[in-house]
Amino acid sequence: MRVVRCHEHVAICHDGFREHEVDITLVGQTNAGTWLLVFLGAAREILEEADALRIRDALQAMSNVMQ
Repeated sequence: MRVVRCHEHVAICHDGFREHEVDITLVGQTNAGTWLLVFLGAAREILEEADALRIRDALQAMSNVMQ
């Protein structure tokens, strides 16, 4: 997910469809535009854009197959 805005321990992130509140305690303060790997509402890792886009595309492909 891409960070839209960030507060002390929570970032508002966009997944391409809607915004989510994400706990950023594990990764620390981030800036708008940063890509995060998020699982169960918590950021696990800061990602490079290319990696984030590959993960997003893979998840979308899996979702398409499951429909």
